[in-house]
Amino acid sequence: MLRLSLRWLCEYLDTDLPGAEVAQRLTMAGVETELAVSAEQRLRLRFGEEELLEFTPTPDRGDCLSALGAARELAAILDTPWREPPVTRVAARASEEQTVILEDTSGCPRYAGRVLLDLEPEAKVPDWLSERLHHSELGSLHPVVDISNYVMLELGQPLHTFDRAKLHGAVRVRRAARGERLELLDGITVRLDPEHLVIADERRVLALAGVMGGRESAVGPETREVFLESAWFHPERIAHNMRAVGLRTAAAQRFERGVDPGLPERALERATELLVQYCGARPGPLVLEEAPGQLPQRASVLLRRGRLKALLGWEPPPERVRKVFRRQGMPVEDAGEDWHVTVPGHRPDLKLEVDLVGEVARLLGYEHIPSVKPRPSPARHVLPVLEDTAWHLAQLLCARGYHEAMSYSFVDPELQKRLFPDQEAPLLAHPLASSMSVLRLSTWCGLLSALRHNLRRQQERVRLFEYGVVFSAKHDGRPGEEFRLGGVACGTAHDEQWGEDSRPLDFYDLKGDLERLLEGAGKTRFEAVTHPALHDGQAARVTLETGDGVQQQLGLLGRLHPALAADLKLPSGAWLFELRLNLLEERPPVLKPLSRFPSLRRDLALVVAEEMPAAAVLESIRAAAGEDLAELRLFDVYHGQELGKNLKSLAIGLIFQKESSTLGQEELERKLSEILAAVRGKCGAVLRESG
Repeated sequence: MLRLSLRWLCEYLDTDLPGAEVAQRLTMAGVETELAVSAEQRLRLRFGEEELLEFTPTPDRGDCLSALGAARELAAILDTPWREPPVTRVAARASEEQTVILEDTSGCPRYAGRVLLDLEPEAKVPDWLSERLHHSELGSLHPVVDISNYVMLELGQPLHTFDRAKLHGAVRVRRAARGERLELLDGITVRLDPEHLVIADERRVLALAGVMGGRESAVGPETREVFLESAWFHPERIAHNMRAVGLRTAAAQRFERGVDPGLPERALERATELLVQYCGARPGPLVLEEAPGQLPQRASVLLRRGRLKALLGWEPPPERVRKVFRRQGMPVEDAGEDWHVTVPGHRPDLKLEVDLVGEVARLLGYEHIPSVKPRPSPARHVLPVLEDTAWHLAQLLCARGYHEAMSYSFVDPELQKRLFPDQEAPLLAHPLASSMSVLRLSTWCGLLSALRHNLRRQQERVRLFEYGVVFSAKHDGRPGEEFRLGGVACGTAHDEQWGEDSRPLDFYDLKGDLERLLEGAGKTRFEAVTHPALHDGQAARVTLETGDGVQQQLGLLGRLHPALAADLKLPSGAWLFELRLNLLEERPPVLKPLSRFPSLRRDLALVVAEEMPAAAVLESIRAAAGEDLAELRLFDVYHGQELGKNLKSLAIGLIFQKESSTLGQEELERKLSEILAAVRGKCGAVLRESG
């Protein structure tokens, strides 16, 4: 927050209006006097002996943390001209210079400084200056410090002064050495590392750049010579310095938000002018060291007329658009129907075209933006499963006792690597945390974390599902995306009850859930599979036969691998599944009339090899039986010594029913013979001998 005298701000406005009338015009512009809110800052006017204006700029508006910046903002809101305070270049009256060496030009590409001699011991700042510091809650400390603080409030450029008698050799802007220590002005000693940007001399560290100076080089009552510093520091480096010591100083607050790179020399001249006037100082030559290639350059941003209309929903008159920027001191050049806007150094928040659109909306008034009903999302046409299939499957899962989970798309890389060791996950450039640094390859990472969270809260029977986008390795610079539905389940198969004994969830319970979900999806099969995250022998892949007969992997299901379960502190009976929803199509149900003719049932006991999947036998029967096979049931699986080693018996019920006539006995026997021949040839199955 910045609190300034309204009378002071009016000095920069090209108006003779008294403060009360300025407040009235602010109210007319939609800025209330009690709690005024504009798009970029909050304003509050206080009336009494002195009219004060409080600014609470948003984090991107560091330019408003000064009287000049606040006046510019008021002028833009009031649509009135503004003027910058005059700054007089002070001629050198002494030859003394302080050598400055920039060792870290990326952290500090511009550094200006000046030696000032013969400070008067009894010097005092004028009352008007100390009052303005008091209004801003900075207070009065020492004439040199007060003037530095005043210039920071006036122009927005933080300054720092060193007692020159306490300096040894050249002033260096460098990275700290590991283990170096600095006692700050507030008495706190901080330990530094090479990531810290510091100001030092030939012997020791003098200041933590952009945050706070050191006690050993501070000015005091005995100071007669000072070295005045005015620099531009990279915002990210100052933010790091500030976080490292846990201090949020007035200087750091401005540097981290971005200061005008062209301001250091101007602020140094203004401070010199005041030090000469009120402290009797003799200034030396201005010393400037810079690395121009490291400084941010003034950008010219193209604002397209069509884009402006598309984002705002209305088309402001071109002359009003130009006026928005010109009244903020931004040059505007026409480019056909569009505009090139040159962004000044004090507005680092304006980088993209959309930022300029926001400025137009803010200063012309949000009330001009028309209210319209939102258009349907194009996602419905791109991913129909997002709103149709996924929603339908979610309802089915809820009906079967599942609860929907919603997790982040950013997951723990270590957990994901355990689940999918052979797949590379896309990395995030700026992760929220180290445990959320990669994009998810599957919904399983989030679901397992949710399962663990619930189990730790005494929820013994858990059924969770989630649907959303998962990602794959980058192609053409962008990660691939796929829409999937995943689930996790553990605990008992049924809720505690009196009518059925409690038993743990097994593979066939989960398989039954998926079969219910995939009813009507097409021809699906469950086949044994090996997966690093799943238990061998208790995992399967789900395949879907497309219209051209090609089998595509639709998903996976299985029991969590025991080693993973132990590492994650999960029970061994945790089951997972996942389906690729982009392979599923919305298929309307096909109505079929009930037959008026009786059905016939025949049961077959077929002996097959132990490793032969029952699904393959059933598939062979369906193919051989034709359209008259109304239903097929596997109702028993038997293992016994009388069958022979590595053999099993499958008891299968076949129900036949024709739509146009009664199925005759001879026709039925012929179909059974064809079925037995088919399963013998494809699966090696033979009829089990009775007795």
